[in-house]
Amino acid sequence: EVVHSITVGSETLYRGNLSAEKLLKRINQVKKQFPKIDVGTVESWNKIADGTANALIEGGVYYM
Repeated sequence: EVVHSITVGSETLYRGNLSAEKLLKRINQVKKQFPKIDVGTVESWNKIADGTANALIEGGVYYM
């Protein structure tokens, strides 16, 4: 394997580009396309701490 993981978005919630629910939907779309590759996102710690990323956490998204 050449690709070890895929990151969908980078500080997307921090910049306000998408809601957590919409980002989760996009992450899940990528997971379906690449079922053998880890898929997640990268987000600023404060979006996790303030609850903005709760939908991602509840949806099983990791390596944030």
